[in-house]
Amino acid sequence: MPVDYLPAGKLRKPNGAKPGFVIFEGQQTLYVTPDANLVRQLKANH
Repeated sequence: MPVDYLPAGKLRKPNGAKPGFVIFEGQQTLYVTPDANLVRQLKANH
């Protein structure tokens, strides 16, 4: 599953855009594999 990340300064909302719509530049992408057991453990500890 691809996950993009970037500095907060590279994230912006265009004028007149609908809520939740953003544009970003200069992102990097990590590819991760979700782990259901890890999610359960993290939820149990919080």
